[in-house]
Amino acid sequence: MIILQAKNNAQFNLSKRLATTAAAVRWGGVVADVGCDHGKLPAFLCVTERVQKAYAIDISAPSLEKARRLFDELEIKNAETILCDGLPEQCRDATDIVIAGIGADVIIDIIERAPWLKSSLIRLVLVPSSQHARLRRYLAQNGFVTEDETAISESGQCYAVMTVSFDGVSRTLQNGEDEMGLIRPVNLDSYAYVRHTLNKLTVALAGQRSASSPDTDMIKYLEECIAYIERTKK
Repeated sequence: MIILQAKNNAQFNLSKRLATTAAAVRWGGVVADVGCDHGKLPAFLCVTERVQKAYAIDISAPSLEKARRLFDELEIKNAETILCDGLPEQCRDATDIVIAGIGADVIIDIIERAPWLKSSLIRLVLVPSSQHARLRRYLAQNGFVTEDETAISESGQCYAVMTVSFDGVSRTLQNGEDEMGLIRPVNLDSYAYVRHTLNKLTVALAGQRSASSPDTDMIKYLEECIAYIERTKK
C-alpha cells in the first residue's frame, strides 16, 4: 500500500498497482477510467492536478455511487461519472484511457467497440487481470505499439501495466515475446513476473507431455516460449 498526499491534504491509500497505473497517465490531459470501481484513480488524478478532467466509467451502479461519494467528499468538480458497458462516445475528448482489473478478452472487446481509439494522440494504459499474452498479440496485430511495461507483484499476483499507443503498423510477436512483452528482470517485481510466467508455462508443458493426446503445436509453442524467456532473462 502506498500513501500519497494530495495538494488539498487529502490522503490516498493506493495499491502499488493503482499508483503505477496513475503514474502512466500523462500530465495535463483528460482521462477516462473504464471500470473505475471506487473511483480512487480518477479522484487521485484530479486532486493532484495531473489531469484537467476525468471520466469515471463503470457498468455497476453501486460502484459509480461509491465514486460519486468520493468525488463529493473531496469536492472534485472536474470528474464525471458514467454508467456504461465499455467506452461511450462522450469520452472522445479523452487523451488517456485506463482499462484495468479485467481480463484480456473484455479489454479487447472494449477497444473493438471504440474504433476512435486508433489515434496516435491517445494513450492506452492497460492492466489486464489475465491472458497477458493474448492481449499483447491482439495489440501488435491491430496496429498498437506497446511503449512501456511495468511489472507489479502484489498480494501473490503478478500484473503488467502496459502503456500503449496506435501507429497503424501490424506486427507479429514471436513465441515468448507475447508472454513477456517488454518486461525484463531488473527488480523484485519483474523477477517475480518472470518466475510466475516461467512456472505457468512449465506446468502447462508438463501437462501436455503427459496427456494421452498431446497437442504437438501447443508443445512447440510452450517450448519456444520457455526458451525465449530463458534467453532474455540473462
